[in-house]
Amino acid sequence: KATVSNDGATILKLLDVVHPAAKTLVDIAKSQDAEVGDGTTSVILLAAEFLRQIKPYVEEGLHPQIIIRSFRRATELVIWYLYYCWLCYDLIDALGDLNRGF
Repeated sequence: KATVSNDGATILKLLDVVHPAAKTLVDIAKSQDAEVGDGTTSVILLAAEFLRQIKPYVEEGLHPQIIIRSFRRATELVIWYLYYCWLCYDLIDALGDLNRGF
């Protein structure tokens, strides 16, 4: 049976994955599909890029907990930066309201 689709979730459901890392990617995509209903391909591409970036560190023997700690710290920094951007946007919007006289 042949299936033609550009939907990542549909394609992943048809795969019989054996490799542990690939299974993790499929699980991530399934979670994304269950929670949001879209974005499975984006999630796979993002997670695959994360894996590609950490591969040299794993090959050097860096402990996985250090890698995980680094990802968590990076997540904290991104959240802080997004919050900062939101505050700046909110301030600019408020200043625009003042200039328009509300």
